[in-house]
Amino acid sequence: MLVNDGRILWYNQYFRQDVLNDYDAVTRPVNRVLPELDLAVCSRPHGQDLKVGERRFTAYAGSAKGSRGASLVYLINDTLYKETLDEYNESRPACLIIVIDSYDELFDDMKDSEQAKELEAINSLLEEYIGRSTGFLRKVTNSRYIAVVEERDVRWMLAERFDILDKVRALHPGGLTTLSIGVGHGGKTLQECHQMARESIDIAWAAAATRPPLRPLTALSSTAVSPTASRSAATSAAALLPTRCATSSSAATALSSWGTA
Repeated sequence: MLVNDGRILWYNQYFRQDVLNDYDAVTRPVNRVLPELDLAVCSRPHGQDLKVGERRFTAYAGSAKGSRGASLVYLINDTLYKETLDEYNESRPACLIIVIDSYDELFDDMKDSEQAKELEAINSLLEEYIGRSTGFLRKVTNSRYIAVVEERDVRWMLAERFDILDKVRALHPGGLTTLSIGVGHGGKTLQECHQMARESIDIAWAAAATRPPLRPLTALSSTAVSPTASRSAATSAAALLPTRCATSSSAATALSSWGTA
């Protein structure tokens, strides 16, 4: 495509088919045809990512020889490669370790029938929660579960602030039944994610045991925060997770994190 003075002067048949859907755009303002196109960005070595309808392109630009002030813009249709990369990133494995807090103290005073009812309610909530994901849940001990999900699932769990914790807390009068969740994601292997999940849950427990309410923690790649933090803190945080929920990522993140006593 040849652009001069903000208008399209020429393009080839492939541009007309893939970008213009066979309509004529000669002499039309380029910002009407490609509103996101930025010639300065296109001139950089990595070009500019563009999306036209369902197609995705990388645009490169350079000065047109023999045409003063004109630019040649090349659009590479790399939809398949970009969608493949997106799917790869979204399907990366993540590991969740879920623990029923104070299991022995909580269930020792219960009758067998009460224990069975309480555990069945917790199991049902966890199965429903993980059932929304693309992964699976396994119970490894009476008080511990492990779930393997994908990065896309971690995103909606974070967006919903792991509301499974509130649902489990609501099962018992006074909120005595609580969970701790450690999340490991962004690792090169599933084993690495599992190790990060273990480290995350240790951090959640340590923060819950040693930090006074609403005392800010330092920015870490693993974070543990409280749902009782003030609204102003919640809005200023890059992310806010419920009590006793921690995430560990291979990429360090700076969050407004809060511990609970």
